[in-house]
Amino acid sequence: MQRISTTLSNNGFEVLLVGRKLKSSPKLLKQNFEQKRFNCLFNKGVLFYLEMNIRIYLFLLLNKTDVAVANDLDTVLGVCFGTKFFKSTTRVFDAHELFAEVPELKSKKFKRNVWAWIEKRYLPAFHKHYTVNNSLAKIFKERLNINFEVVKNLPLQSKLKKMKGKQAPFILYQGAINKGRGLAEMIQAMPQVGMQLKIAGNGDILEELKSQVKELKLEDKVIFLGKLEPLALQKITQEAFIGINLLENTSLNYYYSLANKFFDYIQAEIPQICMNFPEYKTLNKEHEVAVLVKNLDKVSLLKAIKTLQDEIFYKELASNCKKAQKEYVWEKEEKALIEIYS
Repeated sequence: MQRISTTLSNNGFEVLLVGRKLKSSPKLLKQNFEQKRFNCLFNKGVLFYLEMNIRIYLFLLLNKTDVAVANDLDTVLGVCFGTKFFKSTTRVFDAHELFAEVPELKSKKFKRNVWAWIEKRYLPAFHKHYTVNNSLAKIFKERLNINFEVVKNLPLQSKLKKMKGKQAPFILYQGAINKGRGLAEMIQAMPQVGMQLKIAGNGDILEELKSQVKELKLEDKVIFLGKLEPLALQKITQEAFIGINLLENTSLNYYYSLANKFFDYIQAEIPQICMNFPEYKTLNKEHEVAVLVKNLDKVSLLKAIKTLQDEIFYKELASNCKKAQKEYVWEKEEKALIEIYS
């Protein structure tokens, strides 16, 4: 959202980025756009979504805007109703995922159906739509008969110099520490891996993973770094030997995903272990930067790590990262965003 807001601000828009504040939220950094946070009474479940959308509705009702952007399905109602009385306001929908297909809703049929209904009923009320990859754009077209533009969530070109030989090689995971991200399986494989695993991020199953590490007596091999600021995360990523980008094939949302970390690892010039899902398979054909695994299990992960420990093959993938990093950058991708908003 910061990249999108910065690009729009640089291209003549007055931008206000609206979100919510949590107890763990870091202080807002100064940007070239305005920022506002709501202090919500509820921060999870139905009451949170209801409160957040009411707050967005009232805010937009009292603050007329030329363009109102809903980032994913959970802000659609507030944006739709908050702009209903302003005929000149253009509504834009920015989809980062198939919201009704997230793994958390897999066993909650009623909630899934509610989100699917909101998607079908209210997305046609938006004037412009875009999403993060071609697979999602195709699914939205099939479901809703709406054309979605594609703006990939690519990183800015890294200005940090690649660090070499500073410390012992290690495997890195960066991102949300949630169920289905392959972290439990990776930890299970670690007794047979001759390097550390460092996990940067926070999430729902953090304590569960810490217990697993303690049970396996891997406190010296699995290091939890917590949630890092962007620059600190960039630095630690560049120092890694391998990046991991793993997901269970338990939902369409995961199967058709294209994670930011895929491109972050490329920018850091580190080969990665990645799922053999459609978007990654396509990109890896263009530039082979990853070892793709079909199954998320201990044997497959150990085999992938062993493959990357071949020095010649590793250097080949690292060299491919260097070529790909010039192509997969926000500085190029932002042109698609500017065209939509123009």
